[in-house]
Amino acid sequence: SHIAFMRQVMAPMKIQARFRELRAKRALLVHSSQRKSSTIIQKLGRGFLARVQKERALSAVTIIQRAARVMIARSHDDLVRNFAASEIQRIWRGFSVHVDFMLQVMAAMRIQASIRCFLKKKTLYRTARTAKMLQENDLVEDSVVKEASKTKPQTHQKQESRLESFPKISSESPEMNQDSPPRVIDAI
Repeated sequence: SHIAFMRQVMAPMKIQARFRELRAKRALLVHSSQRKSSTIIQKLGRGFLARVQKERALSAVTIIQRAARVMIARSHDDLVRNFAASEIQRIWRGFSVHVDFMLQVMAAMRIQASIRCFLKKKTLYRTARTAKMLQENDLVEDSVVKEASKTKPQTHQKQESRLESFPKISSESPEMNQDSPPRVIDAI
């Protein structure tokens, strides 16, 4: 009887314990499925945030690379432009100095030719005048005087053929005398 009493008292306790166990297992299953669901949701959320962050970082990197390439290209273009400008300036300065020098040389050659011509004419004029004075004194024959007055300076003729490309001497000037040298017309 004592055993039967114990069975009667213990039976509901066992049933209650078993029920609590099943309820706890169910709650655990529900809780674990909720936990799994929340873990999946968190995983998806973290993945989405990581992708957004990665896209932003890639976008920032692309923008920085583009800006760097533009800066490099501009600095390269500036270097090329500066080099080209300095080369053009260098060549132009050399050319202008060369042209100025050549104009000075041509002007000096013209002046020298004019002075040589003037001195030759002066010498011929003196020779002709001396010959005339001697003729008046009957010391020289007429043929020598005619020959001296016909002679032209040969150096001037040689220089004219050599200097045809240089600026021309104005020989039609009304104020030019026989005794004065020809003027040089500015070619500059």
